[in-house]
Amino acid sequence: MKRLTVDKSAREMTGTELAHNCMYAHDRWARYRDFEKDMDLFDFIRVFANAEKTELPADNEEAADMLLDGLQYSIDNPFGRVALVYNLMWAMADLRERLKAYEDTGLTPEEIMDGRMLTGWIPVSERLPEEPRNPIDEEEGAYDLPNLTEYNVTIADAQEATTLYYAGDDVWIDNCGNYYHVIAWMPLPEPYKPTVMQETGERAGEYADAPTLRPAT
Repeated sequence: MKRLTVDKSAREMTGTELAHNCMYAHDRWARYRDFEKDMDLFDFIRVFANAEKTELPADNEEAADMLLDGLQYSIDNPFGRVALVYNLMWAMADLRERLKAYEDTGLTPEEIMDGRMLTGWIPVSERLPEEPRNPIDEEEGAYDLPNLTEYNVTIADAQEATTLYYAGDDVWIDNCGNYYHVIAWMPLPEPYKPTVMQETGERAGEYADAPTLRPAT
């Protein structure tokens, strides 16, 4: 199954890829990007509001409250259109991040239904990770680790799991370039990050699943 989320700059994406990834989250804040710009959703919606001959306050909390209230208006109302677009865009960013987290597991819906998600291990005889785009450093003539993805792996005859880099074509290496015979793999889990809700208005709690959560500092 071809994945829909990609980790590329907008200028490297095809039109279809950009359609699926134009909204995304960075530090749990929704952002919009196209071939020319990459901007916070609040900045985008202010530009859109101006085009609709209406205005939003410069303060994000006040703007969020107004946009929430604006959902009561129909699309025949300029501010109703602005509020609807904002609502759809942050929801699209949230959906994209959730889909990316699923696609990063490398599992198909059928495998999840079969219980593969319970262990996460994927035999290399069944499927390999996505092929790296630029695995070789042309100048050095060696594998370019920053362009490779690290995975949890089980090596043949090993008693414990470890991590290795996937270089493509069933080639697995460590950070010294040594090769290993891997029999199963799984994506690395996301690191634990305590989060706090960044308030965006008195009713922000209603949107606890939106991309408004940021790592605690």
